[in-house]
Amino acid sequence: SACGMRRFEGPAPQLNVMYVRSTEFGLRTRDHRGTKMRPLYQVREATMSDEAEYLDYLDRMMGVEPAHYPITDADVSPPIYVASYVGAPDALHTSSFTVGLSSAPPPSEVGIAVIELSISVRSRDTVWAFALGEVARQARGQHSFDVGDTINFGCPMSAESAMSPFLVIEPLLFDPRASLVHCTGRHILIRQLCPLYAEELRAIRERGVDWFASSSPVVSDISRANLARS
Repeated sequence: SACGMRRFEGPAPQLNVMYVRSTEFGLRTRDHRGTKMRPLYQVREATMSDEAEYLDYLDRMMGVEPAHYPITDADVSPPIYVASYVGAPDALHTSSFTVGLSSAPPPSEVGIAVIELSISVRSRDTVWAFALGEVARQARGQHSFDVGDTINFGCPMSAESAMSPFLVIEPLLFDPRASLVHCTGRHILIRQLCPLYAEELRAIRERGVDWFASSSPVVSDISRANLARS
């Protein structure tokens, strides 16, 4: 990737409210060989049934076989990994989903639907799937991923795109009702990450999310025009 690695690592995200319904946290990179501490969060009891039901749902919705990429170290339980579907929703796109973020929701989410993340880009570069997983790994148990929140990597994630931040949006891959997955042990709500240019992130801070949405960007196009320069 443009950050020089496939894995991203950083301290617990520092949350800073930038505007109504928008929170940004930053992620720092490091060499993947460094030592990691065990995460400090309360783990929701997970069942194999929940994971199997969720993955079965994704498989049926995407219609192709996924690749599974582990994100957390082997000693972290429950783990986080990413299910990545090359060729979904069409031959030009790759759609990826976190598995395990919902196993340790923030305290405010206990008892209601819990979040898993997704991304869909016009690319076959696996770095987008790993970036999605690292967002989940660093923020699990701490961040609620409300629509309108922003996430800043601080450097481009892929050599094929200058984009570095994300905006949390409602999923565009499904009908809105299909983004809520009813599993035996939990209700999972899927949210989507929309890649941004750094200048767009600054513009969203100044003008709000409606400015970005009103431009009707093709959010899967990682080579689209920079709306902040138009």
